[in-house]
Amino acid sequence: MITMCNLGEIWRYETEDASSALRAKNGFLATVRQHAGWNIDENAAAIVFTELVTNVVCHAPGPVRVTLECVGQGILLTVADNGPGFEFAPKLPADGCSENGRGLFIVSRYATDIGVSRSAAGGNKIVAKLRRQAASAL
Repeated sequence: MITMCNLGEIWRYETEDASSALRAKNGFLATVRQHAGWNIDENAAAIVFTELVTNVVCHAPGPVRVTLECVGQGILLTVADNGPGFEFAPKLPADGCSENGRGLFIVSRYATDIGVSRSAAGGNKIVAKLRRQAASAL
């Protein structure tokens, strides 16, 4: 049975310095843990959070807003920035040693769904649906 939830926003972190958002990961994970009945894969959630915020730090330094929402049948992590647009094409870089492009590929493997949009005022919004833990066999 899939749990329904319509609490909306359950956690938020906003800052003018994207690099400080990485320090908010523990608060984000504490909220993930407290959301009873969802069994979110905490390791996958941590990876998605870190990769998306690190992308902002590297490619769109400045303000960032990170939110966690409970909507319908999903827990959604949203990262919004004021950076330049980009094409969402999750793939490993052709050069196996390159770090450019790797983050979005990793996110595409640890989130169950990803949406990317460009704000009319400028900036990007990435929404990642967090993965639930696999049910354990008894």
